[in-house]
Amino acid sequence: GGRGAPVVLRGVSEDGRRPLFSGGVSIPSSALTRRFAVFSANLSELGVDLSQLGTFKPGGLGQCSNDIAELYLDGRPLTLARYPNLNRVTGDPEWMQVERVWRDNASYSFGLRRTRGLSSWRTRAWEREADVWWHGYWSVDWADSYVRASAFDPWALEVSVDDSTPPVYGIKPQARVALVNAASELDAEGEFYIDRDSGMLSFMPFADSDLDTLTLSLSSSCVVCVSGTEHLHLRDVDIAYGRGTLLEATSVAHLTLGPNLDIYGG
Repeated sequence: GGRGAPVVLRGVSEDGRRPLFSGGVSIPSSALTRRFAVFSANLSELGVDLSQLGTFKPGGLGQCSNDIAELYLDGRPLTLARYPNLNRVTGDPEWMQVERVWRDNASYSFGLRRTRGLSSWRTRAWEREADVWWHGYWSVDWADSYVRASAFDPWALEVSVDDSTPPVYGIKPQARVALVNAASELDAEGEFYIDRDSGMLSFMPFADSDLDTLTLSLSSSCVVCVSGTEHLHLRDVDIAYGRGTLLEATSVAHLTLGPNLDIYGG
C-alpha cells in the first residue's frame, strides 16, 4: 500500500464469528472416547503428524525454547499433567521443594523434601513414566527451566539430572520444582497428556466446557508471516494456536492491527 491508501485485509463472517488464522488442528468431539472423567482421542487416526508435537528443551533464561504442542478448550489452555496440581482456588502453580543438592563433577542430583502427598504408590508410578520432565526455579525466582532425570529413586525421593539438560544457574536447596508430562498425574480438571509414541491424547475438560472447541497447537513456524511491505492494515480476524510465533513482521513499515483482532494461544 501507500501513504493514505493502505492495503486492508479484513475478515468477513456471516455467523458473527471472526475468521481465524490457526496454526492448530481442531479435534472433533465425535473422535473422543470417555472413561470416567478422562476423554481421549487418537491423534494418529486424525491424521496428525506426531513429529509436530514438539518436545521439552532445557533452554535458558529468555530463550523461550520449549515448543511443545498445547491443548486449548474454549480458547483456554490446558495444563500438562503435573504434580503438584495447580491451586484449585487461584489457578496458580503449586510446588515441591528441593531439600538437598549434591554434585559429581558436572552432574547434579537433588533430593525432594518429603511431604504427605509423596506416597510410595505415587513416586513408584513416576519411576515407570516414559517421558517426565522436572520444571523448576532451580536457583533464583526469576529463572526457570526444564530438566530430565537420568535416574529416580522413588523411595529416597532422589533425582539424578541428565547431563544433557543442566538447570539454569545450578540448583540450590529450597528451590521450587514440579513434575510435568506425567500420565499418572492426569487427575485434575484442565489437565492433559499426550503419549508421543502412540499418539493418544487424554485430557480432563473444564466444567461446562464445549468439547467442540478442542484445538491442538501444531505449527512451529509463524502462523501469519509478513515481510518486505508497508502500509498494511489487518483487521477483523484472529490469530491463534501455534507452537511458535503467531504473528511475525520483518522489514515492514506502517503495519496497523485492529480493530477486532485478537492474538492468543501461542
